Amino acid sequence: MPVRVHDQNRIPRLMKELDNLGKRKIRVGIMGGDMAMIGRVHEFGARIPVTPKMRKWFAAQGYPLRKDTTHIVIPERSFIRSGFDANERAFLEEAKKHLLEAFKKGTPTDAVLQALGLQLQGMMQLYLRDVSEPPLSRMTVEMTGRSNPLVHAGNLLRAIVYEVV
Repeated sequence: MPVRVHDQNRIPRLMKELDNLGKRKIRVGIMGGDMAMIGRVHEFGARIPVTPKMRKWFAAQGYPLRKDTTHIVIPERSFIRSGFDANERAFLEEAKKHLLEAFKKGTPTDAVLQALGLQLQGMMQLYLRDVSEPPLSRMTVEMTGRSNPLVHAGNLLRAIVYEVV
């Protein structure tokens, strides 16, 4: 009578999954489109030279610029770099738990990376939502009726996405 052996050794598949994992990355941020420029301005700040046309516009809005004002300064309100720094430790702990559980259950690497990307995207969006410093200018608050410097209609928040590459 022949003996049947059921090999439960998952090490070769695990090694293949680990090799594939090392070649993959999760990217989170604003990947392009109309919001990329706005995101860049908030992330790094901007100095915009005042033109005569801008000077007239500000005056027409009831906020005349001083004669010695040569630039409009939008301060840095980092939400990508600072958001990752603030969440890095918690994310890495979650990633470790997810990966160990996935290997135990045999979950495909791509599914794990997609789940981790979605989780990091959410962490970054929450961070952006809670940024409050530096505050908006008095003019911006009065004109828009909002005080959160990065959330108005939610476009910047929704522009934060992830991709597995």
